[in-house]
Amino acid sequence: MTKTDRRVIAYAAFGVAAISLLWIILAAVTPTTNYHLAPLVAVLAAPTTARMTTTTRLRAPLSVATVAVGVAVTTVAAVLIQVAGWAQGPSFSPSITPLTELVVLIAVGGVLGAVIASVPFGDKPATQDPAASTSSRSSSTDH
Repeated sequence: MTKTDRRVIAYAAFGVAAISLLWIILAAVTPTTNYHLAPLVAVLAAPTTARMTTTTRLRAPLSVATVAVGVAVTTVAAVLIQVAGWAQGPSFSPSITPLTELVVLIAVGGVLGAVIASVPFGDKPATQDPAASTSSRSSSTDH
């Protein structure tokens, strides 16, 4: 692991920790309100923050590491919220418990985070040779 890789992982950890801390504070202040998408946003913060530090997509080992950091920190926050009794609000569906909802959203966040970390969107496109392209302009001398 290079120094740059460690820096990217540190930024990812900072991003997910900041969002998770905000989620914990909101849950502590209003325990009867469930912030349904907070675990999803928290997990996604790690690979998103990591991608913002680079100009290209992350290599596979670095993608896995950033997603793992996001899932781990978010899981710790979710366990803290559950143990403290701050997830007393309703879930999306009456047949799903708030804990199940948290687990599912963390898993979905992990999958989406892997896509964010590894898909090459936003990379600079390859330059095109101007001589190889055809021009749609016509010259007045051609007519």
